[in-house]
Amino acid sequence: MQRRLSDIKRQNLQTVLGPHLECPHCHIVDTDMERITVGTPCNTCGKPSPGGRMLYSLRVLDLLEMIQATFHAPIPVEPHLPGYDTAHRETSAIASICTLEEVLMTHFLERFGRARGLAPDEIDKALGQHRTFSKRQTGLLPKWTGLQWKELVALEASTTAPGFTSMNETMSEARRKRNTLAHEGAVYGLVDREFVAACIDGLPLLMAFYAALHNRYARPLLLERKAMLTG
Repeated sequence: MQRRLSDIKRQNLQTVLGPHLECPHCHIVDTDMERITVGTPCNTCGKPSPGGRMLYSLRVLDLLEMIQATFHAPIPVEPHLPGYDTAHRETSAIASICTLEEVLMTHFLERFGRARGLAPDEIDKALGQHRTFSKRQTGLLPKWTGLQWKELVALEASTTAPGFTSMNETMSEARRKRNTLAHEGAVYGLVDREFVAACIDGLPLLMAFYAALHNRYARPLLLERKAMLTG
């Protein structure tokens, strides 16, 4: 039987999902762990690696740990009060998963903004004008890429990984449930454990999607700016 990511309790998910590494020469992002070893040739440009450069920040790695910890939180063995429910584990995990996607979106937009040559205050202004995930998804991202969200997903699904389509549908449902929790205070019966497990099992695709956006949109600009500086 194939082991699912959501089944893992003791191995830290950081060690499974964290290693997305960027080549400092050609700026490709992949999961080639050999980049950590100095002198290893890049699979894309062939230049020797000066050492691993992590794509995702510690905040992303901490959220992975939080998702895992809340989902597998132990249930007390002592008698419970009438009406006691363990749904806090699932709702907490869903909230953290949605926060993770928001952080990944912000991280990508910040890097994309720098690749476009925007100053830090210009990037902050753009993000401030599109403060929520929804506004960044439907406003800022299409403005900078020229494609609507569904088009972005469809393009990467057709060229990088077909699983991006189902991952996007799962995450859309997760956001809907999280918003119900946030705006209506609904907790019990909001999510079942299998749905949250499906969200956790989709985390590799979620993180790979934002890496793919970097490779398609930020990387060419970084190479162009490097060529201008060295040419």
